[in-house]
Amino acid sequence: MKKKNLIILLLIPFIISLLGIVTINVSINTFYGDITSIKWDYEDVEAFELSNSKYLLQATAYNANNAPLDNGNTLIWKVSNKDSTIEDPIAEIVYENENYYLKTNSTGEVTVTCSNLKGNIFRTMTAMIYKEGAIIVTPVISSSQNNIDSIIYYGEHDLVKGNKENAKFEFNIRCVPSQIASEILVKNKTSNIDVDLNKKIVTILDEGDASFTIGSPSLGVSEAVINFKVVDEGINVYTYDDLLYCTNNSKEGEIVVLRKSFESKEFMKQNESNNVEMFGHLSDKTNKFSFDDEVYRFETTFNQEYITQWNEFVKTDNKYSSLSNYLAAGLRVQKDFYGNGYTLNLHNLCYPSEVSRPEGYSFDIPTLGLNDIFRGPLPFYTLGDPYGLPLVTAFGQDNVGMYIDGDNITVNDVNIKNADLTGSMSFLDYTGTVVEVNGNNVTIKNSRLQNGKNVLRCFSTENFKLENSLLSNARNFLLEVGSDEYLAYDELSKYEFINEEGTIINNSISEYFNGKDSYGDKEMGKYLLGSFTDPEKMRNSLKSIQSAFNNQEAVKDIYKGNIIIEDTYFYNSGISAIALESMFNGPFLYKPGPEDVTNILSSMTIEGKSVIPYTPTKVGGTSFPVKVELVGKTKFYDYKDSSNLDITGLINENISVIAKEVFDKTAAINIDTIFPIKPLLLKQARSMGCTFSSDGVEYINVPIAFYGGGLNLSTVDISLLENKEQLGDNISINFLNEYMTPSDVGNIMSQMKEVMLKCVTIVTGFEPFEFVCVRGNGYWFDQTPDVQDLINNAKGV
Repeated sequence: MKKKNLIILLLIPFIISLLGIVTINVSINTFYGDITSIKWDYEDVEAFELSNSKYLLQATAYNANNAPLDNGNTLIWKVSNKDSTIEDPIAEIVYENENYYLKTNSTGEVTVTCSNLKGNIFRTMTAMIYKEGAIIVTPVISSSQNNIDSIIYYGEHDLVKGNKENAKFEFNIRCVPSQIASEILVKNKTSNIDVDLNKKIVTILDEGDASFTIGSPSLGVSEAVINFKVVDEGINVYTYDDLLYCTNNSKEGEIVVLRKSFESKEFMKQNESNNVEMFGHLSDKTNKFSFDDEVYRFETTFNQEYITQWNEFVKTDNKYSSLSNYLAAGLRVQKDFYGNGYTLNLHNLCYPSEVSRPEGYSFDIPTLGLNDIFRGPLPFYTLGDPYGLPLVTAFGQDNVGMYIDGDNITVNDVNIKNADLTGSMSFLDYTGTVVEVNGNNVTIKNSRLQNGKNVLRCFSTENFKLENSLLSNARNFLLEVGSDEYLAYDELSKYEFINEEGTIINNSISEYFNGKDSYGDKEMGKYLLGSFTDPEKMRNSLKSIQSAFNNQEAVKDIYKGNIIIEDTYFYNSGISAIALESMFNGPFLYKPGPEDVTNILSSMTIEGKSVIPYTPTKVGGTSFPVKVELVGKTKFYDYKDSSNLDITGLINENISVIAKEVFDKTAAINIDTIFPIKPLLLKQARSMGCTFSSDGVEYINVPIAFYGGGLNLSTVDISLLENKEQLGDNISINFLNEYMTPSDVGNIMSQMKEVMLKCVTIVTGFEPFEFVCVRGNGYWFDQTPDVQDLINNAKGV
């Protein structure tokens, strides 16, 4: 092998390490998900005569895009008394000949639920069991039949031609027998509503609890009692234009009360209901959406030092294009949001609009269209031309489905997703974050958030509460927490550096790396190339550098966010349920080096353009910590086959293109040799008894990951968590402990691997990564979240 190729071979893992997490070969693991929803023809309330006969119950499962389904998606039926104080069952479910039937036992009202066997997808109705007769009142526009919060909400206002008017809603009346229809009357009406029985219209006059009864003087007739709550200044949202009026098109925002679901184009093709609208405006002429004029755009709140420096460079070379520091949100929510169990599916906006079939694939891959707005996160750091063939792009903040922007906001009982699942978690790479919180004193409760690259992001949020909710299906993390605030490098203060020879050098960071002696470059070169003689002294040298970068005393105990997670379920992450992030802060982000490496980087070209036209400096920093508190019945249904623990969605890479030219084509490079978090985590988890095996397959459940490499002082308090004993001790992965032993000088591939691993830490920093796993007794294994538990929690049962 030529010397230059050998040098590049040594260099490539260094490039890869720029964010520590990368993949060479794209792997698509099939994801077996759950049904999307349940279809049936039942109204909110149905009447069943008390009888010895059984009533056949009918429903079908809807599976968007016919995605592969997991076990546990067979439909089942359940029934319970609406009044939980009545002990004897008013009705029961009978299963015969592969059919479900409702059997009536006595008069009264019951809740009938159809769900998948897992219990995380469901639909409910009220069944009125009558003997002499019954009056059934239902809204013309059906409820979601999918509530977690049992209270039905209406806004005080409707929008009529862009103006607020007193809200009204129509209702239907059915009478059994039909003869009693002529004698029905309104009874027990609250003063904040008006009920026109002839027109079958309710007019809302004021906020507060509201109810009315429609009854009959005939004895034994079951009356219809309608209860709901009127939200002060709330606006009922029936159309996509209503939704935009209250969110993106409003300067200060409006209180939203959803009265319909908003779904994907594919869903609308196969489902007809008066309580569902399309999310977006679809042109009849072009068959395209007009989101470009409708989304809310905001400046990234995360570190944008790289973007700023890149854009300054672009001014000096017109071969390259500038980067935007703005992101898009499907909905900007500035005031309370009442979901009523309805669905907000932003698939039309967030999911790639085209497909392709790469060579060697037997199925289509979602592919970005020219005008797609959601195109993945902004870069925190890119090595290369971000619009060309960048070797590595490390991600910062992402586009958002719902952007909660403001203080003192409550989001209640909404089912929001950025996409329909279509067979692989990797297909969520471009779909963005489902919900992001940018404010203080925000609460999300009784809600389901699902299907995004990350599901919920909370950075620099004070007094945020996530309560009685379900987070599902993240490419990376179900909950990302951290701080947007960070300390930049303190280049003036003197620090005590120790070189590999054991000599103490009192320098500032700037002097140590930029001074005439280039101490920092020399130490990095020794570490990277393995030219040190004393591992312990080399370790101390690197620790002294990291200590200077950390500036720990300046951020210690200064928390920039606190989050309470209570009675919430986490289900299906690609990596871990909760990630506490901190900024990478290795020496390479301060000053690219050693010099030999940067010289080779600048000389690499493709089609006359430099592969690495610019290397920024001073990009990292020290993140301020945040506090997380896990409370109550919070649970982690997040077991995954250990071989499928997948960190490939965290960055974008094109290293493989160059690797084909440099490496022997038989040489295998994968993420687990370049950035071996997965094998090291599994190794330690096994030794600590934190993996679980079933039918010959090893599983792991990782509720918490402390990310970084830079200093991470964030904390998780589990003192008030039920079943806290199921969480194991922290697993610390310290690369310095792994790679301070001499490499096998007679084995070139072994040496290459050592260099790869050492390079990772030069970029990320030398602080350990930490993980908390569920103990290896299989607790929560083969279990799934049952939404009925959340419904009971909301009722206080």
